[in-house]
Amino acid sequence: MKNSAGQVVRIESYPECFPDSQGEAPDLSQIGACLAKDNLHQTVTYHPASHYWLLQWMETGIFLVLAGALAGTCFWWIRRRQN
Repeated sequence: MKNSAGQVVRIESYPECFPDSQGEAPDLSQIGACLAKDNLHQTVTYHPASHYWLLQWMETGIFLVLAGALAGTCFWWIRRRQN
């Protein structure tokens, strides 16, 4: 969260805005009103939809490389222990 000057603030500094609800759903309108009173806001950044498949393929590649390295290490370890 940031204040009006753009400085990052900690949620713990505003306990009155985030009551301990003991398992109940918090009232988001009250939380929003409390944060607006102190001019606090949260910025959310999303990746554009055009990046979706590129990110999926990059993630797939990373996991395939890691899986190959793990499989190679397992084969090496087993062959080494058999000799």
